[in-house]
Amino acid sequence: MTTLDREHLPMTPIGLGVVGASSTSRFLCERLSLRSDLCLVAVSGLENSRSHLPPSSTALDVIEAPDVRVIHFAAGSSSHTMLAALAQLKSIIVESPHMLASDELEELAGAADRYGQFAAIYEPRRWDHDFLQARSALESGRLGKLLRLRYSVHDSCLPGELFPLGIAQELGSHVLDQMLQLVGPNAMNVQHGSEPSVVWRYFPSARDRNAGFTANFEFAEAVSAVIEIQTQSLLSYRSGWMVEGTEGAYRNGSLFTQTPDGEIVDEPLSAPTVSSDPFLDAVSDTLRGHCADLPTVRDAIRVAALLFNRTDSIKA
Repeated sequence: MTTLDREHLPMTPIGLGVVGASSTSRFLCERLSLRSDLCLVAVSGLENSRSHLPPSSTALDVIEAPDVRVIHFAAGSSSHTMLAALAQLKSIIVESPHMLASDELEELAGAADRYGQFAAIYEPRRWDHDFLQARSALESGRLGKLLRLRYSVHDSCLPGELFPLGIAQELGSHVLDQMLQLVGPNAMNVQHGSEPSVVWRYFPSARDRNAGFTANFEFAEAVSAVIEIQTQSLLSYRSGWMVEGTEGAYRNGSLFTQTPDGEIVDEPLSAPTVSSDPFLDAVSDTLRGHCADLPTVRDAIRVAALLFNRTDSIKA
């Protein structure tokens, strides 16, 4: 469903609940107050001084509220509480994959399948313009068979900016999620007994445990990728996605192809249309049975497998 359809078709609002206080959960509550297709029904752990918030209740009250169809769980929520929500036939949104262990994410994914609900991960970077254009170029078929991916960031973080879980997890995980979407499920499958190869190299720093990393990935079907993030560099350079295939390439919003006489053609691609709330759009569409690119707990499991070199758990 397009943004235009959503704005002009009457919809019965679907009820959402929020459990736990965080900057993300407060932001979602603000955005929900502006929508007509989704509405905030119950909250737990959030101050209710603002008029758009319903009275605060317990997490169990939110889970058992009959008008709640999906619940956002902020950082600090337990997997036990999320499993209880799934058992009550509520879909869930996990604010961050880093708040749970991999086995807990696996348990949530299995429970979601068992109860016929979705277990989503709040991953708004899935709608970055550069990523959407790179994926569109791939899906058009004009790049041919995917061969190589590269993403580089050489920049300087803000004074006092900290990454308690490490740069690979806090910054790299968003890029890895995008990479796995570009690589696709076929290249991620273990074929002929070979597993995806992952090599990490961390950049040491005098101020932090590490200042960045380079990660090299070799997937099935001869697909390779390099991700490099440096947070203490004076270069101030961000490559965006660079994608090469057998028939063409993508970089910085342009498609590159070669004519039979060897001329390289640079074709600008149209910018994708993205609403102000693409993640909530995907939640709404999924709840209504429409096809939507909703980031899931299974996506987070695959990202964690690459982060911690558990490539035997990468499955399509």
